[in-house]
Amino acid sequence: MSMPSITSSNCFGLIGDKKPWRLDDLHALPQVSQITRHICVEGWSAVGKWGGVRFSDFLQRVGADMSARYVGFKCADDYYTSIDMDSALHAQTLLTLT
Repeated sequence: MSMPSITSSNCFGLIGDKKPWRLDDLHALPQVSQITRHICVEGWSAVGKWGGVRFSDFLQRVGADMSARYVGFKCADDYYTSIDMDSALHAQTLLTLT
């Protein structure tokens, strides 16, 4: 089974800028990389090099209401999850692209 080609992402909820975000738009934002242990909710973990946009920078860019308690995600494969705002704003939380 092949994954769909993702060309844009929509943002909604308590944000000011609801425009679709293309991968090129995300790559144009300041990028960071880090080596971090990822612990998956499915029970596995791995150390890897992750790169992308600090999620806190992205939230500021879209004008997110930082007093919100949670940030939700709905993925292309219909997976849905959320994280608390403190975790979303942590310096190691990335919107990974590489």
